[in-house]
Amino acid sequence: MKGRIAVRVIVGLMWLVSVGPDSRAIQLPPAGAYPSLALPEGQGKAIVERVCTGCHDPSLLMFTREDEEGWAVIVQDMVARGAKGTQEELDAITAYLAANFSRKGGFARLVTRGARAAAEAVDDQQRFAAGREIYQSVCTVCHQADGRGKEHVAPSLVGSELALASDGIPIRIMLHGKRGATNVMPALGQLMSDDQIAAALTYIRREWGHTASPIQPAAVKDIRTLTTGRARPWTAEELRQAVAGGRDDARRN
Repeated sequence: MKGRIAVRVIVGLMWLVSVGPDSRAIQLPPAGAYPSLALPEGQGKAIVERVCTGCHDPSLLMFTREDEEGWAVIVQDMVARGAKGTQEELDAITAYLAANFSRKGGFARLVTRGARAAAEAVDDQQRFAAGREIYQSVCTVCHQADGRGKEHVAPSLVGSELALASDGIPIRIMLHGKRGATNVMPALGQLMSDDQIAAALTYIRREWGHTASPIQPAAVKDIRTLTTGRARPWTAEELRQAVAGGRDDARRN
């Protein structure tokens, strides 16, 4: 049950951060599509409920963990996408979220289809098969079964420069998310294990005619350790610089 709820909330977050100037052309999720959970009491709660509910159920925030700097970036992203509030209110929202949903709190791993198979995989073929199940249960809602994505929601993964780049780049995107012009992929690092991330990326890098190298769980673990302090999603420019430089971004924080 917890796994199914978490998947639905991730879907909600992916929709939430994809809303941009063309949001009126996007079909909003129906009322009750995601679980409504009570936010904790504290200074700033009323402002969060008033400002944030203009676009989404504020309980979606409960499945994200960031430090104050990370929450400030997210709040500013939401302002750029139409959220309304004074600077004092935005500061109060950031402080409330940082106090109640910090990285120090943590939360349980997301249990997806294929999670057990990923943990038990002993070779790349088994990892690919587990990754297919993980992709189908988590990623298809935005990137689609054929990997070609949705306009204003998620880019195509087919032939993607970043998805097929050196291992460290797609791993970083999965761990910490990526900001785009009209969308932000949420960070999945705290929700998914090294095995799950390695399997999902192996599937993406070997499906749809792709021939990029598989991803090993050890590589995910290494990069997770090296980027522990990362508090915000990567930008495409940051990642493209790593590609253009011909270096494995896994070795840089």
